[in-house]
Amino acid sequence: TTNEVHTVICQFTTMHSYKDYAKQTRYGYIPMSMDNIFKAYSFIANNGTEENILSEKYINDGIASQDYSNGEVDMWICVLEGMIKVPSNGSYVFSTSADTQALFYLSEEELSGNPELDEKYLLNYQPSTQMSFDNANKSKPVTLDTTKYYHFRQVVYPGRGGSKKGRG
Repeated sequence: TTNEVHTVICQFTTMHSYKDYAKQTRYGYIPMSMDNIFKAYSFIANNGTEENILSEKYINDGIASQDYSNGEVDMWICVLEGMIKVPSNGSYVFSTSADTQALFYLSEEELSGNPELDEKYLLNYQPSTQMSFDNANKSKPVTLDTTKYYHFRQVVYPGRGGSKKGRG
């Protein structure tokens, strides 16, 4: 092997995905005591109902979401999930950018949507606002194969809602 590391600035603006779409779900009405991304995500995984869903849509033009705000609720998260297929075999580094916190999971197996059960698939945790790839946390290099599809899940937690905008 050459031990080369390929860095991909991964806003998934070019979709290499199964069926060319990702599902974006925004959840709200999260108790104020769920004051970080892990608590809020765990709350939705273990206690969420249809009433927590603010919006749900399928995206087929890459998975970088538009700026959005959820002024009608105070605490919310956005979950983007789907499958990707890489364009070439090699090592990939993943990074997330978000206002305020983000998680990125990747697995050959379907993800459960529960942060405790999916913990071993967590590649990247961005603990604070960071919108620059150069400054953001990055995953360790992950070797991916063009013959496989990989399940991904990106979770963005902007903290308190109001007029604050998130980007995931």
